[in-house]
Amino acid sequence: MKYNRTYTCHDPQIYATIVFMILFVISALSSCKHDDGPNITASDIAGAKFTGTWVVDNNYTNSVTYNSTESRTNYYADFSVTIDYTKGQNGGSYSTSGGMESNSPWPVSGSWNFVSDSPDAGTFQVERDDQLLMDVSIEDEAVILNFMFDEDLNSGGRVDALTGNWTFRLIKQ
Repeated sequence: MKYNRTYTCHDPQIYATIVFMILFVISALSSCKHDDGPNITASDIAGAKFTGTWVVDNNYTNSVTYNSTESRTNYYADFSVTIDYTKGQNGGSYSTSGGMESNSPWPVSGSWNFVSDSPDAGTFQVERDDQLLMDVSIEDEAVILNFMFDEDLNSGGRVDALTGNWTFRLIKQ
């Protein structure tokens, strides 16, 4: 005896099989790990833009100003600062050369950290290891560093003529 069974769209076994397959596929897809790649923070983005060797833009008359009006560019014509950032550490190190090394608001080297928890990639504030707060603005291949240097707070035994507002407009080398 031969059984001839035909399946139609109304067959409950077909529905059960289709539902089972759909649930299986959904379950399999939802259990897959979704990898967004490396965890890149706002600090990492800003740190990457800040990293590099920056030199005085000698084509710009007021690349270095003191108290907003006095150009000191000629004293810092060969000044450079090399900034390093350590990913995931919220800061890095720096080293300087040239300029007024013995009478400068810049130590020869030191470390720095971001002040805010989530710095914008173009504008942020850092603190040097001598507790000097510095506003940083990065535009294309130029960085503007603005800070108030206080002789009593930021160094020991330097000339009082350094105390004041400083702005360094530097270009990436």
